[in-house]
Amino acid sequence: MPVLVAVVGLTLVQHLVPSDRREGHNDVAGFIYAVLGVAYAVLLAFVVIAVWQDYETAKTEVESEAHELAGVYFLASRLPEPDRSRIQDLVWTYVRVVVKEEWPMMERGQTSERADSLVQLQNRL
Repeated sequence: MPVLVAVVGLTLVQHLVPSDRREGHNDVAGFIYAVLGVAYAVLLAFVVIAVWQDYETAKTEVESEAHELAGVYFLASRLPEPDRSRIQDLVWTYVRVVVKEEWPMMERGQTSERADSLVQLQNRL
């Protein structure tokens, strides 16, 4: 819609305002467009930086959690049965729930109650 309005406005100006009158404003318009272009570039750079920082934070958190889960799994291997199998099964169940259920839900701004309950269960052990 905004593009359509801009095209219609441009067409109207070209038909209603003579070209010799518009020609005198080209220098000023060029400077205005240059300032707007720089402002847009700076704004776009800030947005890219903010998104990149969020991406790096999420990546670091995922790597940290995966590392911690690997540590829990490894430490559980030193426990006697049935505790070993129970803890290792909880770790694998949590990993599957997070990857297959919670991550898609996080795209929609939601969290998985099932993943939260598995974390609480692991904390009680």
